[in-house]
Amino acid sequence: MLADTVNVKPQNFFTMSLLYFLFICSIVAILPSTASDPIPKPTLRSFGYGGNGCPQGSSPALRLYDVNTTAGSYQLTNYLDYFLAAADLATSTERSMCSITVEIATDAGYRLRVNSGGSEVRGSIEIADNTTSAHFRGAYYWLRPSGVEQSISQLWFTGPVRGDFLKRTPVEGGGVLSDCGGGSLSEGLQVRLNYTGKRNSYVPPDPDVDGYRWVVVTGIEVLKC
Repeated sequence: MLADTVNVKPQNFFTMSLLYFLFICSIVAILPSTASDPIPKPTLRSFGYGGNGCPQGSSPALRLYDVNTTAGSYQLTNYLDYFLAAADLATSTERSMCSITVEIATDAGYRLRVNSGGSEVRGSIEIADNTTSAHFRGAYYWLRPSGVEQSISQLWFTGPVRGDFLKRTPVEGGGVLSDCGGGSLSEGLQVRLNYTGKRNSYVPPDPDVDGYRWVVVTGIEVLKC
């Protein structure tokens, strides 16, 4: 005995396909979205400075550069155009220091971490012999009533050394976190000379040849609160 056969009319087939398609769309519509909100870029609102390493009349500058905006990674770059130790030995100037305070803002649901990977330092230095060494120190912390947690970057130079340099510092204390929404970041940047012999073994760079500018770069990460 032959089995019964069923003829599916074309219009019924297309109707079933449409219903299946609408069913799949309804499932996709109720699934949670996997796309994350974009990470906001921090904003430099204002900054002030002081110290013999960035005296009035000099022109220090502060810039924020993109590294990976998708990951919320940026570079805070300090241009110090008169960062010079022992420019005048007659006045016993053995330390050059620049204190910078910058207001950095981000969205209320995010906070900022500074200097978690250390700093990059570029500049020019000349030390005649090994009786003199130079020590660079960068200290970063957020100004808040609850106390100060610092992130420290340091470099040492021992003579003889002359010319331009580019060095990356290790970091002590890890990065420092702001409150949600950002805050006021303090940067204490200094270079100090240490003498074990002749005090004149350090030769200041010639501004017409070497320049006085140092560039100090540190990282900023944008993190969720």
